[in-house]
Amino acid sequence: MIGKAEIGFSYALASGRSYTNPNVEGFLNQKTKSYSSLSLNWAYLLSQQKILYFSVNNVLGTKNVNGYQYANTADVNNTFARRALRPAADQFFFVGFFRTISEKGTDNQLDNL
Repeated sequence: MIGKAEIGFSYALASGRSYTNPNVEGFLNQKTKSYSSLSLNWAYLLSQQKILYFSVNNVLGTKNVNGYQYANTADVNNTFARRALRPAADQFFFVGFFRTISEKGTDNQLDNL
């Protein structure tokens, strides 16, 4: 905790997923590139009952690929067309405001942490 602010980050890294490319002989014959995502967050304590929070996922905007979907039939060149299966969004932003509601109006759970 730096004064009233808190900064955090996380990094996710996973090896590529195996998949079967029908244009090449074999089963599970290729791999996607590695998955990589850096996320950052920041929280600021406005008062004992109010917190402002900001978070961004995949800060670097990495174009991750989870796998590929191939056409059911080959084209005239006997090649199966494919499309990349990607996350719904490359980046995700979240801004939140959190307020503690209590009977007194000044109670919070900080002493219980």
